[in-house]
Amino acid sequence: EDVKSGNNSGQKLLTFRIIDEWNSLKTVEFSIDAQEWETLDPADGILDSKIEDFVLEIPTTKNCDIAVKATDSIGNVRVVHKKLN
Repeated sequence: EDVKSGNNSGQKLLTFRIIDEWNSLKTVEFSIDAQEWETLDPADGILDSKIEDFVLEIPTTKNCDIAVKATDSIGNVRVVHKKLN
């Protein structure tokens, strides 16, 4: 889990990589402060491998909690939380 964050013109930027050693990824979603899940596309625009890079623009400079949920092709799910300050 390699998560980096930074500020850029009134918003926060979160970059991360998801790796599934056994199966390709099927869906990746995110939630800000426990709101509804939203689909997130990988940086290359195509979710088609076991390793994908993501960039998430968060439209706030305030502190927030981000949850990222990854589901692989056979239905395994993992959720990771990151608090952004």
